[in-house]
Amino acid sequence: IRRNPGTLPSRVADNLYWLGRYLERGEAILGLVRSGSSSATDPNAGKTVRRACAQLAAYEAVLLPSDGDPAEIFAAALDDRDATSSVASLLAAARTIGAGSRERIAPDFWQLLDSPFPEAGLFHARNLVLKARFAAFAGLGAGHMGRTAGWRFHDLGRRVERALSVARFLRTFATQEASAEDRAELPASPEAEAIADIGDQPAVVALAEAEMAEPAVQVPSSEPAVAPATEEETAVAEE
Repeated sequence: IRRNPGTLPSRVADNLYWLGRYLERGEAILGLVRSGSSSATDPNAGKTVRRACAQLAAYEAVLLPSDGDPAEIFAAALDDRDATSSVASLLAAARTIGAGSRERIAPDFWQLLDSPFPEAGLFHARNLVLKARFAAFAGLGAGHMGRTAGWRFHDLGRRVERALSVARFLRTFATQEASAEDRAELPASPEAEAIADIGDQPAVVALAEAEMAEPAVQVPSSEPAVAPATEEETAVAEE
């Protein structure tokens, strides 16, 4: 039985696309905040911390100058609602989009979008709460959304934003002079690690193009894959 979801309005398609982008961007910025703040106490990671602060400023996650106090910059990137790409601002924008497209998302997904932003508690504890929330968004989007046209736009938004984030991180932290602390800032993916080992800047563009060119939906074959028969099976069949 296949339910026909009907025609997808262009407004809803646009909303789901940007919902995917905002959530993916929020997760990337949170990862940068978590790794940068943990490196701030390392005396050997001064340049890495400054690069992380510059990346947050380039994302427009903070309104503070990138050469300011790293602790203030990381805290602002988390919950400064005046900055357009802080984690708090992105989650608020995602909630606004979700409110206008509730019929296209799972109830659990909306309940998570509607959850209040963690204001109280220690900085590290709030980071862990937000990390779990973004992981839940990814899991619900993958497992609780039907593979309809709406899901394809949502997945497309995530893939585009992920490609841009990986390219930005590689351009900043995977140079020829990159230290071990720099490479620790890179997103955990085989592609990023391979390029970081090579230190090839043109490969950044190639990775972004490959990520965005990858089809958003893998269509399974109508025929199941059949393994080739072994010699023993062939002999039995001939008998």
